[in-house]
Amino acid sequence: ESRAALTDDQFVEELQKLGVSDGTARFLLHEISFYYYPPLRPDPTDRVYSTLSIDPWDVADIIEDHWRDVHGLPQPAENVVAPEDPSLAELGQFMDALVSAFVAGRTAKH
Repeated sequence: ESRAALTDDQFVEELQKLGVSDGTARFLLHEISFYYYPPLRPDPTDRVYSTLSIDPWDVADIIEDHWRDVHGLPQPAENVVAPEDPSLAELGQFMDALVSAFVAGRTAKH
């Protein structure tokens, strides 16, 4: 009740201000919208586990789906574990970091 409900565009903009790419922010919004009901709206500071009560396996699936969307390949399971109770912003940053690490690794090998 005490916070302003962000529109989808405002949510994406807030994530971008926190360093999350546009594509990841929009992907994350799409994936987590299921966990909200009116009048609640996603907020970058919401905690994935303690605020939203999302199952860790569901979070791993979200991360893997994002990886697959970006690279077309399944992400190795050992790299799919998100930080402990991340905010939505931290989860987006984590997903972007996985992509960046993969790209950097591929560039270094070529």
